[in-house]
Amino acid sequence: MFVVVWSQSLVTKFRWLWYDATTFEPYIEETSYENSLMSQQGGVLALRSMINVYKSLTPNAKNIFLLMAKYHMEHCGDTAYIGK
Repeated sequence: MFVVVWSQSLVTKFRWLWYDATTFEPYIEETSYENSLMSQQGGVLALRSMINVYKSLTPNAKNIFLLMAKYHMEHCGDTAYIGK
């Protein structure tokens, strides 16, 4: 998703650089840090992060976020649900 943060006139004043940071590492390697310090603190830090992200969303994006969270909560107990 592309989010517009600056106006077109402001964007043209910057000299943007693009770097390809592809690691070509297997997915298991990229997700090996899921049990990092953030998730080991009882979820408090993760919850704060989620709240900050939510506060930064537009009203429409907030509605979508809540819809996705509600769907997840309703289906997280299903054994066939892969969104855990």
